[in-house]
Amino acid sequence: MIRDRYPADSKRQEARRLFLKMTTATGGILFAQGAGLCPAIAEALIPLSLRGLVASPLVDSMDPRGPMGKPIASGAVGLNGDFEAGKRPDLLIEMQANGGDWIQYGLVHNRPDWCSVGWRIFRWGMSHQLPDGSFPEGKQPEFGTALFIEALGRSLLLAREFGDTSHEREFVPGVAKAAWWIGAHNLDSDWELVFDRQFAHRFWLYAAALGDAGKLTGDARLLAISGQFARRGVLAQRANGVDPEKGGFDVGYQAAGLVFAARYLVVADSLAGRAGILRMLRKGIGWLASRVEANGDVDGTGSTRIGIEHDRSGRIKQVFYGVLVEAFGSYAYVSGDHGYDALALRVRRSKGFRDHFDPRLERKVSALGAPSQLGK
Repeated sequence: MIRDRYPADSKRQEARRLFLKMTTATGGILFAQGAGLCPAIAEALIPLSLRGLVASPLVDSMDPRGPMGKPIASGAVGLNGDFEAGKRPDLLIEMQANGGDWIQYGLVHNRPDWCSVGWRIFRWGMSHQLPDGSFPEGKQPEFGTALFIEALGRSLLLAREFGDTSHEREFVPGVAKAAWWIGAHNLDSDWELVFDRQFAHRFWLYAAALGDAGKLTGDARLLAISGQFARRGVLAQRANGVDPEKGGFDVGYQAAGLVFAARYLVVADSLAGRAGILRMLRKGIGWLASRVEANGDVDGTGSTRIGIEHDRSGRIKQVFYGVLVEAFGSYAYVSGDHGYDALALRVRRSKGFRDHFDPRLERKVSALGAPSQLGK
């Protein structure tokens, strides 16, 4: 029996599948709305893509400097240059996640030179992967590994959507191995995963990292484990929309968690799971919006981490203005709700946003052709 007129790898066959998927989704949306189903269910049926997410205006413009963190010749970023030079005992694999920014901006703005930098950054990171899939990270190996493979897995999926699969043979096996190294740990007994419960945004980081790996490889088991992290992220949210960090709220990490959750939503397979994530996003973004002042500055007062903790460079963490704008933009894309767009633009044009990004660095990268500028 001939099931399909075209071979499996035919461009016409792929277009046919996409058409059927979109028409099915459109019909589902109309049915859901006509049947009076909750908005989150209807929204969960909307087809999503990483390409659509990162190309949406607020997400693409979240950092006015464009891709930052240029590596040294070997591909090492930041303090990993010191590790390579023998000046520190262990590497920080999460710093190599910076490659995702270079590839994202490079694909969206047709800059293959930027993409090349990103793949070099990832190549340096993968060259240090251990046989069990982990990396010689310091105190938090699972967290660092998750940050790295979330960025690498997302970059590979994004490149695939842009029609480039040339890097998959090199990187996908390592991503899968790292994801399974994380996934093999028990969520209820592994010391680091238990420790991470106090940071709600990390549920979404792990969900996105393992979800990307599952999507890349077609491994339903990894997608199922990623769903476990996502369900815990949904349950961690408080009734007022706060995703707690260290027992309280934190404006910066609230935004980071919402960004990871939106990324995960793109690869999530479960309709019921997607609907729950959308409800979580709606409540979380509503709380975040309540911290934006009339002039667009963000009130971080009372946060449990920003203004208190130090980053890897020894500086006090401040409001993540770029991530806040990305959170609003990501929510708008995955939900279709653009009610916060004006608020996000106000944040982007605020003095706080301008002060957050060093103008000297902005001018330096703009001279190299960075894609976006501060709003006027």
